[in-house]
Amino acid sequence: MKALIIFLIPFLCFSQSKEALIDSVLTANSNSSIFPSPQQIKFQELKNALNHDEFTSLANHENGTIRMYTCHDLIKSGKGNPFLMFKNELAREEEIDISAGCTSISKYTSAIVYDDFWTSIQENAGDSIIYYPNDKPIKRMSRRAGRNVVMNRMDSLAIFTDKHVSFRIWGLLIENNKISKKFLPRIEYLAFNKNNAIAMEYLLDHYPRRYKKKAEAYFKDVFQTFSFKSEDEMYYYHGFTEILLKTGKPEMTELAIAKLKSDDLGEYKSWFNELLAGHNLPALPEEQQ
Repeated sequence: MKALIIFLIPFLCFSQSKEALIDSVLTANSNSSIFPSPQQIKFQELKNALNHDEFTSLANHENGTIRMYTCHDLIKSGKGNPFLMFKNELAREEEIDISAGCTSISKYTSAIVYDDFWTSIQENAGDSIIYYPNDKPIKRMSRRAGRNVVMNRMDSLAIFTDKHVSFRIWGLLIENNKISKKFLPRIEYLAFNKNNAIAMEYLLDHYPRRYKKKAEAYFKDVFQTFSFKSEDEMYYYHGFTEILLKTGKPEMTELAIAKLKSDDLGEYKSWFNELLAGHNLPALPEEQQ
């Protein structure tokens, strides 16, 4: 019995020190305006204290912040399985807060993994990436991602999953690929049944004659009554509005403006006003519901 206790004590001490290091990561300042941030420093200390298998296991840790630091490190070093990481995070449908300068934004962990792998493809090819969340990726970089076998598997999974797929993923996914025609029924379902503006734009850009009338019917009916609320939904709302305004048709413009005036846009109102200004249209009334 004594021998057993002596054997267990080092294990218990290690386990406690590992948990203490994890706690130190989670309680450290994550301010990304400081590089490396205190949180990044603490995570490096955690990584240095573990062997490869122990560190890799953190990609399945219950805490999203620990998982994302681990996934980022494994993807960047080429030692992880990006497809499996992406699949696991899609299943979780989890959001975490990440630092963006002096502020923080909420982002789906699946989108973080997807973006990390997309970026790693470019960096491994020697491209220097400056990434802003709302910018469209450079076409050449997107074509390179579209030729990557693992990225193609991740894209197919995103297209057909019933789990939530962030608009941040869709923006890169559509740029990566000329979607196979066999996937069109699914893209059509996402556009017209799931109110996905990126899918709608893809259909209208690549198959305008096939989907023009169906899109117009959607805008006159479903679009007018659907309540856009979440961040993803508001992004799609903005995308649908832009599609309508870009037609240049007075009838479509009136549909867009009528919808905007009837909805409570909250903090997004200035974003929609910028869109209207870009089409030489007046701002929305100051007082609306």
